[in-house]
Amino acid sequence: MYYNLCNPYYITRYTFLKHIDTLIFPSEYLKNVFMSFTTIHSSIKLIKAYHCDITNVPNKIITNIDSSDEFKIVIIGYNKGCEEIKSFLSNCTNTKIKLITLGKMDLSHPNIFPYCLEYKDSDVKTILQTIKPNLIWFPSKIPETYCYALSHLIMLGYPIVTYNIGAFTERLITRPCTWLLNLTDNLENKIDEIIDYLIMADKNSLLLDSLNYSSNYKQLICDEKDYVNFFV
Repeated sequence: MYYNLCNPYYITRYTFLKHIDTLIFPSEYLKNVFMSFTTIHSSIKLIKAYHCDITNVPNKIITNIDSSDEFKIVIIGYNKGCEEIKSFLSNCTNTKIKLITLGKMDLSHPNIFPYCLEYKDSDVKTILQTIKPNLIWFPSKIPETYCYALSHLIMLGYPIVTYNIGAFTERLITRPCTWLLNLTDNLENKIDEIIDYLIMADKNSLLLDSLNYSSNYKQLICDEKDYVNFFV
């Protein structure tokens, strides 16, 4: 049986903890959050296992670098990181940058180009192949315990920039062509450096290294009766 808990603070209300032998978490960060709220019996096995849908990753990062004057940054999600996006737009002086959003954002700015207000997970690949982004940005500074959109982007192989917090760090720390910013960093201060790197790397075929996620991702196939999944 699966239990989907919205907040580990309420975990003590659930008596099923007395009847299980294994807990599976989608990230080390979530396991730590969970353990900070409760104490479980030492006999319960704790496992970190990422989603089984990550089975094949591309052997080349897709940069879409061309002679165009535009540098397209795509933001995926629903109302995540709005304040960071506003700050970026207020301070960015690079006129080549075009911000494109997938998912509803409560933002109104002439330099934001909403591609769609809603999307299906199954459509992400086709949408991005149409947009041809140069970079994917996850702008939120609120730590994620897991992110399904990130799973799609890892599988598709686009350059990613985000903040060095939560499960993003453990999932991306060894990934090529990925930037993990400190919370005090601003993307507008890094963007020119990232653009220059992507252009240089693309020209010199430096992005051909095979992406190996064996240290980051584990496939785990279990009988659903044997474990519990927790999400925050």
